[in-house]
Amino acid sequence: MNKDGEKIGLIILDDITDSIPLFDIRLATKWRGKGYGTIAVNWIKDYIFNLPDKKIRIEAYTRYDNIPMRKTLAKSGFVKEGYLRDAWENDDGSLMDAIIYAATRSDWEQGIITPIKLNEEPF
Repeated sequence: MNKDGEKIGLIILDDITDSIPLFDIRLATKWRGKGYGTIAVNWIKDYIFNLPDKKIRIEAYTRYDNIPMRKTLAKSGFVKEGYLRDAWENDDGSLMDAIIYAATRSDWEQGIITPIKLNEEPF
């Protein structure tokens, strides 16, 4: 809800009993591009990492073409960790590539963002 009590979207927390939960967020079209996504993702991160059972990390998947969500995740301290081919099935059965982002408890506790190691293979 926004400050006036209007519903602006939906947050779904998946695998909340697992040590690595996932989440889904949907904002109504009217409220997109106004910063609510970043507020919501930061709230999710704080909520999950403040749970008593000490979650390790939080993962989020999005379609590769969902640029607003990708920007929101990056602004909220999530790191792009993977590109998954044909990993998102649309309602019509078509497939799209997906991107996985994650935030770790250690980064959240220290207020940092640790980049992933790319091209570490010796070949």
